[in-house]
Amino acid sequence: MASPNYDIDKTIRVIHEIEAALKNSSDLNHYLGYLASHDYDGVAPEILRAQKDVLAVLFKLHAKQVAAEDEHAAWLFTSEVVLSLASVVHGGVGAGVVGAKIDGAQARRLLDDVKRRQGEHHEVLRAIGDLETELLSVMLSYSEIEYRFLKEWDTLCNHRDRAYLAVAGGDWPAAIDASQQAIRLAPHEREAHLLEALALIESAPPPGEREPIASSAVDRLLDDFIAEHPDSNAPAYVLRGAWRASHGLDQEATLDLQQSAIYYPKQADQLLDMADPYRARAFLRKSKEGNYVLDLYKSSMLGAGYFSPDLRLAKLHLDRGRSGEAKGKLLDHFARRRQQQQWDFVLSDITFCNREFGAFMGDILPEDTYLDLVVGTTLFGSKLKVGVRNRSDRLLHNATLLLAIQFTDMHRDDYEPIIAGDTQPILAAEDTTSFGDVPISFSLYGRSKSVKDIVKQRGILITDEGVTWVDADDFKIAAMHDRLVRRSPGATTIADEPPASVIVERLVQPVVDAMRAHATIRVDPALGGVLKDDVVISLPRQAVTLKPVFRLRYGDDVTAPDENQLTADRIRLRFRHVAHLDAKANKQPLTLLVDSVLRPLEMQWVPTDGEFRLQSIH
Repeated sequence: MASPNYDIDKTIRVIHEIEAALKNSSDLNHYLGYLASHDYDGVAPEILRAQKDVLAVLFKLHAKQVAAEDEHAAWLFTSEVVLSLASVVHGGVGAGVVGAKIDGAQARRLLDDVKRRQGEHHEVLRAIGDLETELLSVMLSYSEIEYRFLKEWDTLCNHRDRAYLAVAGGDWPAAIDASQQAIRLAPHEREAHLLEALALIESAPPPGEREPIASSAVDRLLDDFIAEHPDSNAPAYVLRGAWRASHGLDQEATLDLQQSAIYYPKQADQLLDMADPYRARAFLRKSKEGNYVLDLYKSSMLGAGYFSPDLRLAKLHLDRGRSGEAKGKLLDHFARRRQQQQWDFVLSDITFCNREFGAFMGDILPEDTYLDLVVGTTLFGSKLKVGVRNRSDRLLHNATLLLAIQFTDMHRDDYEPIIAGDTQPILAAEDTTSFGDVPISFSLYGRSKSVKDIVKQRGILITDEGVTWVDADDFKIAAMHDRLVRRSPGATTIADEPPASVIVERLVQPVVDAMRAHATIRVDPALGGVLKDDVVISLPRQAVTLKPVFRLRYGDDVTAPDENQLTADRIRLRFRHVAHLDAKANKQPLTLLVDSVLRPLEMQWVPTDGEFRLQSIH
């Protein structure tokens, strides 16, 4: 069987564009202008021939109209006929279930339905009557051809979806097999070619055991892709850069990644040529697995996550011990996101960074736990009042806040990104910066969502100094509780597991040593002995690297700090009205609970000789 000589993805895009033009055009001339502005290279010839036959009938009908109002009515009639037929054919396209194949009787019923709805336009209907048989014939032919290509695209999507899911799960043999099946079906498509290359790269043996790069299947695959798709080869340059970096060819890898960084902004629109067909597959967003497909597709098309040239360069620098250069490229990536206003991908970007760069992400902006999301609702309208409280002593510059909002009916891991107001020039130390009122309006599966539909919200803060999640205090408390549950005996959840114990201890032990040497505690007695006493604890600033959340336990009571201030060299905590804490008479210890993404700590002070003294940290 000969390979198809067309690009099925581009063919499907054109089918959608033709129907969108019919729906959005006010008359035949407007429609023709829309069609003339598009590139049809690579589109299946049968679709173009069928569309030409439809246009021939439209021209004949147009020539029969005399009055301008009749021309408009005729256009409404014929466009409605075409769209009615298309809606039946499309059905569940992209979900593995193409709609019904139209027969002559069904086409006649659809035409009669449109005639009934347009019954007042007698002159138009009389003119159409002479061309009715020809119109039905060409539309039936067009629908049959459209059905065949939609069914072919559905089969391709089945193979590609399987490849996407295998990549998301790290099942490289399955990803390679599914990609190759998709390529055999559609040799001119792009996505499966990139997925196969990615899977080959990730499943390659260790560097010392790899075949010479000049003879590798990966290099051949990517070289061919770059040559065949000169207008959309940015993702292939990223993959080739990653592949060459893994062979120690740093200079060649850097050039590939830099070239990709240049091309992604220019190629953004072309790389998302298939956006309309993917919107037709809206069902993907209803499941976690479907979101894997969408996220990886979008990432490859617009240079996010694994496919980001800047993040790849950052990884190359970090692997070679150049942490300063790594930080610069990492921040370059998020600066590009801001410049291009591509907010959809920041969520997957930061998830990728936290996974790939680990503790290095925390080192870039160690004060991130001292940044709080401040959110309230406005009195009128569907808006959020949004700000960021900076409890540290560090001034942050050029601050952009992206809200990540989960609405009702969304999957629990799905968030909608919404930009919050304008970029602020500074986030002042020990102050709250407002990002203004943010309108909340979102359509999910055809249903409107507003402020009242918000399940939870988080924020991503992009500054010149670093990029980090920012959350309200209640979210931080809930996250701490979840970590404690996961660490409890018998817990089975493995998501967000801390790093291996050896690495954890290597990071935690210096902090524990500093806390043991420099932590202090003070009891401030209440005036007159009526109120309960305050507890003030001071820790070395180094403790901020733990990303801590603090609580004080005294007896059965556990309280959050009323003040939590980061200064040049200290963390100062004040717990107000804890208890009457006469150390001479008191026998109960004070315990500072330090929850951390690495591991929790407990600092216990016991009453000794009339004062509280640090007894243990464990």
